Formats: sequence, C-alpha cells, structure tokens
Amino acid sequence: APQRFGFVDRRVLLTGEAAVLASKNGRLSFLSALRLLVRMCSHVDVVVPPSLGALFTEAIALAEHMSEPGQVRFGGDAPADYDAVLSVGVTARPHLPWTVVNSNGWLARVSSGATHLAASTEQVNAIGAYAAACLGTAEVFKRLVDLRAERGVLLDHVMYSLDSYRTGEDSAGPELPEDIPVDVLLVGAGAIGNGIALLLGQLPCAGHVTVVDGQAYEAPNLGTCVLVGPSDIGRGKAEALAQFLEGPITTSFVRARLREFTDRLGRDLPFPPVVMSALDSVASRHEVQDLWPDLVIDAAVGEFLAQA
Repeated sequence: APQRFGFVDRRVLLTGEAAVLASKNGRLSFLSALRLLVRMCSHVDVVVPPSLGALFTEAIALAEHMSEPGQVRFGGDAPADYDAVLSVGVTARPHLPWTVVNSNGWLARVSSGATHLAASTEQVNAIGAYAAACLGTAEVFKRLVDLRAERGVLLDHVMYSLDSYRTGEDSAGPELPEDIPVDVLLVGAGAIGNGIALLLGQLPCAGHVTVVDGQAYEAPNLGTCVLVGPSDIGRGKAEALAQFLEGPITTSFVRARLREFTDRLGRDLPFPPVVMSALDSVASRHEVQDLWPDLVIDAAVGEFLAQA
C-alpha cells in the first residue's frame, strides 16, 4: 500500500451520534475504538456530543492512560480535513472518508459507503460492541494505508453475526445470561490475553480468574495490547490484567512461566476446570493441553485462530 509506512502520522477523527452513544453498546464500541485507534495513530481527535458528559469524562481518563502526551486531542476540525473518520452511529457519509459502526446483540454493523445502518442497539452484548469497534478500526486502517483495491475494499453496509459467524443476517441472536459464572485460568497476558480480559471485564461475569504470565510489558506491547498504556511499561503482565479485572470478578496472578506454575497444581493450587490459552509458542500451548482441564479454549494469531 502507498502509505504502508506513513499511516501512523495521518489524522483520524473518532466521533458518534448521541442516540447511539447513549446506549451501552454504543458506549462500549466508542471506548473500544479509542483503545484501538491509539495503537496505530499518532494523531487522534475525539469529539463527543455535548449531552454525553459522562462519556466525555470517561474518554478523557482512558486517553490519559492509553496514549502519549499530545497523541489524543478532544475537539475536532471539519470531517473533510481528516484522512479517516470513525463514527459510532447510524449515518453514512459517502462524500467523506467516513466509516460508521454500531451493534445490537451479537450483530456488528459497519458501513464505509452510502448505506446507513439500522438504529437498533438495545440488546446489550459487549462482544458485538467490541467486534463493531474492530471492524471500524480495520476500515480506518484501509484508508490510512491507501489500500489497493486488489488487496481489499471498503465495506458498504456489512452485518456480521458473532453468533452464527455469517454476514448478511439481521438477527441480534440470543440474549446473554444475566450472570455468567467464571472459574478460569488465563494463561498469557499479551495481545490475545488483553482482548480476553477486556471482554471478561465488560460481560456480566462473576467468579474468579487466575492470570499467569512470566513477562513484563515492554514498549512493543503498546502496539498490540488493548489495555496497555505507557505507564504500564515494566509492569508484570499477569498483575496488570488481574488488576483490570478486579470487581465482580476476583483475581489472583502468578508471574511465572507456565511450566513453573504447573508444578504447583494439585499441591498449593487447585487444578482449573477451564483454561483460556493466549500463547505464542506451540510448545507452551501443548503444555496447556497437557493440564487436561474440563475445557481448554486456545487462541492464537495466524491461520489456525482458535480451538476448544
């Protein structure tokens, strides 16, 4: 792509429509989009409708943690002055570099063309809301790099169901349970572990999560980890994720390699019934499977993305 190196310095606007941002799904999509955009953009302007003071305050606090000084500015210029605009709302604006997203239940919607989105957002589901933010951020990236058409095109009114894993459906899918009990061992607190922790913290989960990772966050993690800000550099990964999850979920953490941790199972620590694995190493992923819990959910980056 022509801007494959220069995209970081291009300008992005994050905004939204008050009616959608006032919904829980809209709020989650907006804040997730802010987390994602600062991973790849040095100049992010944020405009929140004046009626949403609480969201404005929340976005400021998030930006202070997630970004470098001067990277995020609250207040914007004319939309046409930006290389890309991401709006959490309903209205498409094909004459601008504009992408609009929203979600309803398990359904994530995105449009970078002329087609408006449906306005229904009442079925709360953090998974669909996060998916909408991810799809919108991907559209922004296409614009920033000036992606060649033979490699990919902008999406015009795509609906993707995280329930059926199909596009073109308009069903919000089943309601989430009011309470989701968890007793989970999360192994790996890098890019995938951050995404898992973000959603566990936004879903109606209660119970206990133990986080295991032997490393500390370093500067390259700022580009890949959705919960990590500059002040987290040098912190233990396991401790940082455990602290993020504290609330309805109780947590513990172990700063150790998996092999060191497994020696304690059955002695001073119980064997976990559910393990969520977020590891880079194939050998380490095999070590997780060798624990033989009731369920292993194993996620990775690559051609083979997930297995249970």
